[in-house]
Amino acid sequence: MVMFAQILWLQNESQEALDINCTTVFSVNNKELKFSSSLNGFFAFRPNGTGYSELAGNATSGDFNHVISRGVTFDYEKQSSNTYILKSLKLVKHTSDTADDDLMDRAFFSMSNEPYRYMSLYKIKNGFIMGNLHSPVLVCVTK
Repeated sequence: MVMFAQILWLQNESQEALDINCTTVFSVNNKELKFSSSLNGFFAFRPNGTGYSELAGNATSGDFNHVISRGVTFDYEKQSSNTYILKSLKLVKHTSDTADDDLMDRAFFSMSNEPYRYMSLYKIKNGFIMGNLHSPVLVCVTK
């Protein structure tokens, strides 16, 4: 009976659902690619294990200006206390987006080559510190 309860607890712990809507403002700069951007972001994590992120803003690459207006849909699962795995990532590129996909992959976030991504997520007061497994990337604030 104890073993059964532990299995149920572990299953529930690994499937902990999030219910988050948060916004952020951040910039990405890459001197090697002569790329700079200023972006607004929105992140949503639903209790059913799905999520969505949206980026909007402007970028400069060399002498070219770009409009960034794209989102990513995904499924997520909790891996440990502050680590989540994002799966089934799908790019949603809006018609106003003029940024080259290859440039965005190299300068910002690659949607190719990997079937999933890891994300760290730490709750702080009215927001979250989001990052990869190595470092924080941004602060996302709930309204």
